[in-house]
Amino acid sequence: MTKMTGRKALFESLKLQGVEYIFGNPGTSESPIMHELQFHPEFKYVLVFQEGVAIGMADAYSRATGKPAFVNLHIETGLGNAVSLMHNAREGGSQIVLSAGNLDIREYDRGRTDLVEMVEQFTKFSGEATHPDQVFGLINRAFHEAATPPTGPSFVSFSANALDEEGSYEFFSPSPITYGNRPSNNAITDAIQTLKNAKHPAFIVGDRISQSSAWKEIVELSDLSGAAVYASSYSEMNFPNDHPNYKGEIRLGYPEGKQIMQKHDVVFAVGKLSTGYWMFSNPSPSFFQPKTKFVHIDVDSSNLGSYLKTDIPILSDPKTALEEITNGLSEVIDGEYKESASLRTKQYSIDKSKATEDWKIRLSQKYENDPISAERLMADASSVIPTDSIIVNDAVTSGNALMNSFPFNKPGSLYGGRGGALGWGMGGALGIQLANPDKKVIAFCGDGSALMTIQGLLTASKENIPITYIVCNNSLYRVLKVNMNFYRENVLNLKDDNEKYMGMEFGNRIDIHTIAKGMNVNSWRIDDPKDIKPRLVEAINSNKPSLLDVTIDGTL
Repeated sequence: MTKMTGRKALFESLKLQGVEYIFGNPGTSESPIMHELQFHPEFKYVLVFQEGVAIGMADAYSRATGKPAFVNLHIETGLGNAVSLMHNAREGGSQIVLSAGNLDIREYDRGRTDLVEMVEQFTKFSGEATHPDQVFGLINRAFHEAATPPTGPSFVSFSANALDEEGSYEFFSPSPITYGNRPSNNAITDAIQTLKNAKHPAFIVGDRISQSSAWKEIVELSDLSGAAVYASSYSEMNFPNDHPNYKGEIRLGYPEGKQIMQKHDVVFAVGKLSTGYWMFSNPSPSFFQPKTKFVHIDVDSSNLGSYLKTDIPILSDPKTALEEITNGLSEVIDGEYKESASLRTKQYSIDKSKATEDWKIRLSQKYENDPISAERLMADASSVIPTDSIIVNDAVTSGNALMNSFPFNKPGSLYGGRGGALGWGMGGALGIQLANPDKKVIAFCGDGSALMTIQGLLTASKENIPITYIVCNNSLYRVLKVNMNFYRENVLNLKDDNEKYMGMEFGNRIDIHTIAKGMNVNSWRIDDPKDIKPRLVEAINSNKPSLLDVTIDGTL
């Protein structure tokens, strides 16, 4: 057993976990940690100026590296600012280990905040070290929980006495559990037979494809079966968006989503199903027709058969299950099946070409708009951004134009927020850039989302992180107007246009360009569309943190 202070044991524990960066904003309760940090130059402390930036950075860094990221914030006051994006991390299964200092346990009778209770609903595991002997064990447990499928964030708080007093430790290296658990043979056999009998199969993919590195397997199965592919979530490249079978994102539970699903007699879903963030009364209890055969593959048992009628639940690593289904299906299908699958794919290819032409027409119609259309912004940007760049999508309602302008067919080519909370992109882009120092990272952020964590610009400047931000500035919460129109039409059954859209207009244009300048970030305000390409090239080639504040049309 080795004796040392709890604060030193914390850093010895982080060293064993392979931590390189600590994303944080300290307070007085973190004094023991910040004091000890100076004796450990192997760690890089990335100072943020708003806690949501730290969570965004850690979320994105963990996803880009495939390993847990460590965050240290300040007691309850700092944690409060982090909760919004911790919701995103929990929904997306991000490997974040969040930590904070707390008062000495001997102050319990004076109104000491229970930090575990404060954040536990947004974490997979939470605990507090109130004795120095607990520090290593809790850190090891937190990293283990975060990295074990189904992955998710964890939290550890440290009482002041646990950090300053000496404890006894027996350190050991972590033993991570990776993806790869096999499915039931019976479930795979049933799934193969169901897919073989399907006349109009569909796959619904989510982020579990990327988490389990199942890109190759899902494409092979789609090609073999001729299945249409929809995305329940596309915050990473879960299926090539230029593949003929890819139909785009689907909002399950919404009228248009249910209408699309009526075309398919068999539906295979992979990972957690997003409901399109239905936030209105009277949600749909089902997404599919009663006769539709539903097969659901996920590593998380809580998602299988718990809220939808599921004919074949498959508890498995998606990569393993998809590979076994593909191998099994290829052994039992005949020439007639292959011909039918080929005909479906040919039709989807025709549909894809038609959608591409429709996009070109839309772009042409809006190309000379004043203010600049989102369509032109994305099209012009895509024409000058290097092809091996990484795109960060926090563009909100400009995201559709982004997806139509860029091909995403390589793992790691796209990252976006997940969970619904605004503010992910400013910090998220920084985390992606730190994880990919040899790549160009270009982040598209809606102005409303950017303003939530605009302090990320100061971190970019301080650390000289060569990120390029493009802010889509329409000076309103356009997404709320879109959703209000849906609410009026589908919930209230209103057909008039008398809505005043209360609380959705910013008033005067927010001058994000000047804010960026004030934080020592290269910045340009773009009102003339002809400036998009040259300014963007200049920003990317500067190898410095840069921002384009682009005035775009926000009309519905």
